[in-house]
Amino acid sequence: MFKFLQRRKHRKYIERLFSTENFPETVTWGSRGSPYLWEAMKQEFLKHPLAKTQAEFKKHLEAVFYRLTLHQISDNAILYCEAFAHGGMSSGIISTEHWRMCLIEILMERFCNLVQST
Repeated sequence: MFKFLQRRKHRKYIERLFSTENFPETVTWGSRGSPYLWEAMKQEFLKHPLAKTQAEFKKHLEAVFYRLTLHQISDNAILYCEAFAHGGMSSGIISTEHWRMCLIEILMERFCNLVQST
């Protein structure tokens, strides 16, 4: 029963972390593959315990980004990932710069808020 409650709590945290309902109005996905990458990252984070520190969380984010795209988040690249292509001319395109400058920052801010609220 205890493990079930832990998994349920973990899922709730990850759902809050990767929620798209409360996206800042000024934020865009940046490219058509990004929503699919966002969802894939959420699924990866559900498999692992939530990090305890901001540095650990950022390191895990970078590792998951690399595992899913085969590119470092620090690269300045616009890349194509077939796994995130779902039709259309620019489908599957990911901008590492947009992720680094915008979407990762959103996740970092949410992580800090989540840690402070627990």
